[in-house]
Amino acid sequence: MNIKNLMICFLLILIASCTKKNVKISIADNKVKTDTLKSIYSHPKSKHCSDLAQGYYKRFGILISNFYEVGSFIPYDFNNDGATDTIAILNPFTSIPMTRNFSECYSKEINDRLLVFIKNDGSESRIYRTYANVISNEISATWEGGEFLRSEKDGFSLIGDKGQGCKFEYDIFIKQTNNEFFLNRIKMSFYCPNQKIIEKKYNYRDEKISLKDYKRNIIDSLKIINNF
Repeated sequence: MNIKNLMICFLLILIASCTKKNVKISIADNKVKTDTLKSIYSHPKSKHCSDLAQGYYKRFGILISNFYEVGSFIPYDFNNDGATDTIAILNPFTSIPMTRNFSECYSKEINDRLLVFIKNDGSESRIYRTYANVISNEISATWEGGEFLRSEKDGFSLIGDKGQGCKFEYDIFIKQTNNEFFLNRIKMSFYCPNQKIIEKKYNYRDEKISLKDYKRNIIDSLKIINNF
C-alpha cells in the first residue's frame, strides 16, 4: 500500500472515530429529561375542555400539565443543603368559579387539588412528593375555596377560611421531623358580626399522623363537632 492510500485510510478511521464520539454525546444529552407532573384529565363531550388540558408549561424547574394552575407556593429547604426547594398547591383549571372552564369542564372524578414538594439539588429540580389527599377540594359557584401556604419554623401551615358574613377560619401546622412531615396542630375560629369569637385548638404532636395519612375532611369533621 502506497503512502497516498495509507493517508486515505487514516482519514477514514479518524472521521469514523469522531462521528462515534458525537453520537455518544448526543445520546447522553437526550437522557437529561425534565421531571413532569402529568394529568389523566379528558372530557368525554367537550373538545374545548380536553384541548385546554393538553400540553405542559415549565415552573419551578419541572414541567406541569396545563390541567393544573399554580396556586399558593412558598420556598423551602427539605434537607438544609442551602438550595431553594418549593412547596406548591396546584389547582385544576376547572376549579375557578363563574368561568366557562368551571361550568363546562368540571369533573367530580378528577378534581383533586395537589400539594407538591419540588426539590432542587442545585443543578436540576425534581418532584419530591405529591399529595392528592391534603388540600381542600371544596368549591361553590362563586367561591374558589382551597387553602394557601405559610412558612413556619420546622414546617409550614395551610390556612383556610369559609363563609362571608359569618367566618370560619383554620390553621393547619405541618411539622417536618427528619425527612417526614406530620400533623402537629390545628387551630380554628368562628365568628359572626357583633358576636364573640369562638376558638378551638387541637394538638396532634403525640399521634404521629403523617402527611400521607392525613385526610382533607378532618376540618369538616371538626367543624361539625364544634357546631361551627
